[in-house]
Amino acid sequence: VPLQSAFDLLALSAEATRLPDFGLRAAMVQDIGALGPVALAMQNAPTVAASIDYLTRYLSVQSPALAMSLHPRSEQVPGTVELRYDPCAIGGLRYVPEVVDHGLALAHVTLRLLAGDRYALRAVSLTPRPAGGMQAHARFFGAPIHKGQPFGALHLSPSMLNVPVVAAR
Repeated sequence: VPLQSAFDLLALSAEATRLPDFGLRAAMVQDIGALGPVALAMQNAPTVAASIDYLTRYLSVQSPALAMSLHPRSEQVPGTVELRYDPCAIGGLRYVPEVVDHGLALAHVTLRLLAGDRYALRAVSLTPRPAGGMQAHARFFGAPIHKGQPFGALHLSPSMLNVPVVAAR
């Protein structure tokens, strides 16, 4: 299936179901297994930092549009590290807000699982046209939402990177 077609299917699903937060909802019913073999490495990493390293290094093997990157200093939310997701960065793809919603939501669910009660999401950045509306995003993420940003990102407390992975192995 061409990647843009898969993106468009997510958008059409949101439209057909009249659920603008479809990308968030899809992530709620998935677990870390949705990340395939990368999930095994992430669950067996010693720390959240190592787990994120596996995510950022190998997730794009499944699909180039799944690439995420960790930035040690966020310009948007001072005092945080930034896990970015920009599926259109590979070029040639049309932006679909539901895809960004889903990618960030799945990363959020996964990191919350891996860090347990020490998960520390400080804010979320969303691209110019978030799909689900700000209320749905604020409820889902439980953190301040910064809309109209050039890319989607989870802004995390730097101390969370040193947290041992607690996910069941």
